Amino acid sequence: MGELTDKITNCMVPYAVQSSDTAGKIMRTLSNIVRLPVCRGNSCRLLIDAANAFPRIYDAIKNAEHYILIEFFIIKNDSVGQNLKELLIERARAGIRIYMLYDEIGSHKLPPVTFPPCGKQE
Repeated sequence: MGELTDKITNCMVPYAVQSSDTAGKIMRTLSNIVRLPVCRGNSCRLLIDAANAFPRIYDAIKNAEHYILIEFFIIKNDSVGQNLKELLIERARAGIRIYMLYDEIGSHKLPPVTFPPCGKQE
């Protein structure tokens, strides 16, 4: 695994954040922890509650141009989970690659066919 991480890291080096300010120091610390560089051209926003988070998540999914990387600890088979599923299916049909990671224990009540592995939609 270390060899693969090294190869990925080497490919990402030209895009890594290069800054000596406080933000740059934080990025280098994070890079050292995960053994991957933090790359330019990205942004993040802390979304604390569902009322603010999900509309922004849905907008980001709708506006994705090439791929979607999405991660959740808990997904439920409720209106939020169903909306997420339908939106991801819609974007996948539009040719957007979807990479989704969720915790099977945290999402233990989720029916297995909700998000089938490897894009195999039933």
